[in-house]
Amino acid sequence: MSKILFTPEESASRVLRFAISPTLLATLFSLWLLSMLIMVRADEPVSTSSPLPPVTFENAASEVVEEAGAIVATALQHFEKVTQRKTGNRPIRVRFVEILSARGMEHLGDGRIQGVTHHEADFSVIEISTRRTSSWGRTLAHELTHVFVREAYGKVANRTLNEGLAEYVAFRIFPSEVSRDLSNAHASLGPLSPARRPYVEGLRFVAQHASDKRFPNFFESAIKNPNSSYQDLKETWKTASALLVAKQSSN
Repeated sequence: MSKILFTPEESASRVLRFAISPTLLATLFSLWLLSMLIMVRADEPVSTSSPLPPVTFENAASEVVEEAGAIVATALQHFEKVTQRKTGNRPIRVRFVEILSARGMEHLGDGRIQGVTHHEADFSVIEISTRRTSSWGRTLAHELTHVFVREAYGKVANRTLNEGLAEYVAFRIFPSEVSRDLSNAHASLGPLSPARRPYVEGLRFVAQHASDKRFPNFFESAIKNPNSSYQDLKETWKTASALLVAKQSSN
């Protein structure tokens, strides 16, 4: 009888290669996300002194606009807490559309396209698919984070870290929906597809280090580097930590 070795940490980076059903695999991954949720809810409430970004909404009912405004404020709070960067000045246009434009299109963790963000010189445009109305809030939180990153750091190169932070902010606001989407990404016995990997591995890394006081400086330097895997980010973090310890010891 095969012995299955499983840890919650491993569940977000690879699919187990033992006699295990897709349903059970998705359940195990959900348990790992639940363990993160417990830590998240132990955090102190977040707040921000930054003004809310100027946001306009198209094709949205009044109740949706009201709820979306609250999501904008909460997403900004979580972004600023994790990165220690003040944002909120870049204009944002949020459009609810049936068919997303191909420009800048992003795939979320479950492989289905839900939202897209593209940046103009002075403003950003977020498109939200109306085909999955139950997930628009979670998608908006994810896409807003991309706008905040663009405002704070300019054009970035590390897709794993960028998508990981966006998923983390969305997870802080909509934990059950993010858990569902990324669990679906593991509902197969094959390896994660290249389209899904940045979301799963990025969330794993950010969730592990977001509360560390060294994370803001690490994110600022790593987000400009070419895309890297979870293992690459892990090794870079170790190297940066060792250099910091050496610097502190010499002072």
